Amino acid sequence: MTLEFAKVVDQVERMGRYIGNRAQSMVDKLEIALDWFAASDDLDAVWERINAVRNSAVSGYRGAAPAPQPYDEVVSGIGALPPLPKNAAFVAADGSQIYPDPHGSALFYLINLGSLTYFTGRIGCLNPIHNRN
Repeated sequence: MTLEFAKVVDQVERMGRYIGNRAQSMVDKLEIALDWFAASDDLDAVWERINAVRNSAVSGYRGAAPAPQPYDEVVSGIGALPPLPKNAAFVAADGSQIYPDPHGSALFYLINLGSLTYFTGRIGCLNPIHNRN
């Protein structure tokens, strides 16, 4: 079976226009997201909006809010890193799951687990972990 180029040209041109518009749309969305991120520095304005919603008779605010003063900090702020301990082990773990399809021919359940251990300093110098057993 051969490909009839004349029948595909219109589809390829439409696809090109769609991808071009989509790329421009992503640029516009990125600019909006960066503007919102920059606006998050004004904590007074953020708290003003949160308090307006919290005090509304229609609905209460059920989302995250910056910490109150004096513990607040700018979301997009950049600060100096604290010094690393001489010897440390950093351990992280994550997991996800895929539920079975009740309409599928075979039921299955998939669990994905991952972990990471990162050592800094000399590994043999870590303090031992003790438990009651």
